[in-house]
Amino acid sequence: MSAVAAAPTLTLPGTWAWPDGSETAAPMTCEQLGQQLQRALLAATDQPTMPMLARAVDWPAFVQQRRPDDPVPLALASFGYRLGRDADGITRRAFGMAPLLPAPFGNGLAVLRSRVVRWWLDPRFFVGEGAFPTALQLDAGDGRGLQPVPADGIVNAFYASDVQQVALRLVVGSQQARCSIDIGPPPAPLPDLTLPFPGAMAWVFQADANRAAGHTKPQRPVIVCEGFPGGYACDYLHDMMNQHGTLDAMRAQGHDVVLLGFAKGTDPIDTNAAALMGVIRALDPVVVGGVSMGGLIARQAMATMDANAEPHAVALFFTLDTPHQGAYTPLSVQWFVQANASRLGGAAGFAWLINSTANQQFMSHWLRVENGAWQAGPSPLRTAWLQRLADVGSYPTRPRKLALACGRGDGQRREAPGALQLRWDDGQGYSGTLHGLGSALPAGQDSLNTLPPLPAQPPGIEDTAWDGVPGSTNPYVALAAALLAADGLKPQLAQPMNLSIATVSALDVALPPGAPIPPGAPSAFDEWHFAEQDLPHLTLTPALRDALLAALPPAP
Repeated sequence: MSAVAAAPTLTLPGTWAWPDGSETAAPMTCEQLGQQLQRALLAATDQPTMPMLARAVDWPAFVQQRRPDDPVPLALASFGYRLGRDADGITRRAFGMAPLLPAPFGNGLAVLRSRVVRWWLDPRFFVGEGAFPTALQLDAGDGRGLQPVPADGIVNAFYASDVQQVALRLVVGSQQARCSIDIGPPPAPLPDLTLPFPGAMAWVFQADANRAAGHTKPQRPVIVCEGFPGGYACDYLHDMMNQHGTLDAMRAQGHDVVLLGFAKGTDPIDTNAAALMGVIRALDPVVVGGVSMGGLIARQAMATMDANAEPHAVALFFTLDTPHQGAYTPLSVQWFVQANASRLGGAAGFAWLINSTANQQFMSHWLRVENGAWQAGPSPLRTAWLQRLADVGSYPTRPRKLALACGRGDGQRREAPGALQLRWDDGQGYSGTLHGLGSALPAGQDSLNTLPPLPAQPPGIEDTAWDGVPGSTNPYVALAAALLAADGLKPQLAQPMNLSIATVSALDVALPPGAPIPPGAPSAFDEWHFAEQDLPHLTLTPALRDALLAALPPAP
C-alpha cells in the first residue's frame, strides 16, 4: 500500500464505521459505497481531501450506459477518518470495495446481468490517500480463489447457473476488502440501431422483417420517451417497456420500437420537447408516447406541432403513469432531505433532484421556505410551464389519445390520514418522525434541525391528505430510511411505499384526487384505463398492456 497521510482529513457525521480492512470486516454493496462516499463528500471541507473524493462524482455517469458484458469497475476506498461522535476522537481506517453498476428502473438495487464477468480494477475508480495500490489479488467468488490482478486490471470470472449472489474479496498486503452483489435476470438484447440526435439518443428494436430487410431507418416506429430524471440505461428501458412482452408484441405487429433517452432529463420539459420534435421530424413515427415525465415531454411536443399545423403521421399519442395533474413526492420526505442536506450523505442529491427545473415543472406540491415559513403548492416554474402548454392547446389534437394509470380507480385509500411513515432515535440525541398529511402531529420533525418542523397541513396545500390517495407508488420514505441507515441508525420504517402519481392525475380526469373514477368520467383522453390495485410506478399489467397494443394503428 502507499504511504498513509500523517493525520486523517475527514470527520464523518453519524455512527456508521467503514470496513477497516480486517478479515472480519463486513462486505459492502454498490448502494452502500455510494451513500458512504456522499457522506464523506459532505464532510470534506478541506482542500487536500476534496481532490481525492471528487473523482467519485463522475462515476454514475460513466457506468450508466455500460452494457452488462462490458468490464465491471470495482471501486476501492482507502483513507483515514474520524467519527464526529467518538468522544476520544479515535483515528480509523476505511478500506472498502464495491462494484459500480447502472441504477435500475424503479429505485431497485443494482445487480449483475451476466454470468461471464470481467472485473476491472483501475486507478480511476480509487478514492484514497496516495497512489493506487499495487500487488492486488482478487477472489472473484467463482471457485478459483485468489488470483493476481494483471497489469490491465481485468480479472475474468464465470458463475454457474445456480449462483444467485457473488461474494468478492480483494487482498492488498495485510488488508482485505469484501463486497457482495446479486445476479439478476439476463441482459436485454442489444438495440438493432443506435441513432444520436441533438439532445437525445434513440435505441431502436426492429421488427424481425424490418431487420431482415436491412432497413437502416425505423419502420412504422413507436417512440417511447423515458421519464425523470433521465439517463437510464438502454437495458432497463427495454425491461420497463417489455413487461409482459409488450415491446416484443409491438415488434410482432410490424412496429420498430424507439426507446428515447434525453441528454439531460432534469432540464426544462420544454428543452426535451424540442429535442423530441427533432426526432419526430427525422423518423416520421406513427405512435408517440412516454412513461412518467416522458409523457409530458411527448404531450408538449405533439401539442406544439399540432398548434403549428406541422405535418406528421402520428396516429396515437399515449402516456403511461404520466403526472398530467402533477406528481406527488411526500411533503414529509421533501422536508426531510432539505432539513438534512448538510448532514446525511445522499440527502443533498435527493434535494437537488426535487428542486431541479423539470421536477418543479411536473410536481403538484413543491415544498419551500417563504418568509420564514414552509409553503407547499405549485412552483412558479410549474405555473409558467402550464401556461406555455395551454398556449399550444395543452394536448395534441390530431392523434387518438390513450392514458394508462398504474393506480386503482375505486377511491380506496392505502393508509389513514396522518399515518406514521418513519421514526428514528439514535440514543444520542438525534430523533425524529415523518407522518402523512392530515394528522394533529407535524408531518416532519427532528431534534437536530435548525429548520422549523413541517406542519401537518402547511400553508398552500388543500385539505386533501394526499399521502394515501389511490395512485401508483414509489419508495420515497424507504429512501429516507436508507439515508438514516447509512449514518449508522436503525430507523423504524412504517410506510415504505408512498403515493407517486394519483390515478386522477395519470388519467387527467376532472375529479378530486381521492374520488372513485366511474366509467366515462370526463378526461382529456379519448380512452383511459387504470390498474386493479395501486402498483409501483410504471408497472404494466396484462390488462394495461392489452389496452396499449389494441390502440396501436393496424398494419397497412
